[in-house]
Amino acid sequence: MNLLESSVTALEIAKLAAAGIPIPGFSTAVECALSIAKKAKEIEDTRDDCRALSERAATLVLAVYQQLKDRSSDTGVKDHVTTFLQ
Repeated sequence: MNLLESSVTALEIAKLAAAGIPIPGFSTAVECALSIAKKAKEIEDTRDDCRALSERAATLVLAVYQQLKDRSSDTGVKDHVTTFLQ
């Protein structure tokens, strides 16, 4: 569990505890902090997913390029690449 996940968990517990504390605005502040932490976690997850997707796309593009480079005159490869791109 990384720091951000730990923070979200701690803030969720704090939110439950803050409901019983009679300090004006405290519960709202904890809820705001929890909301910000959840958004930060969502952004981190999205960034990781985008990185993985771009790495996969780059790998596929390099594979297609290598096939075209190695066998640029082979019609079977051209058909295979055309099918792949569709």
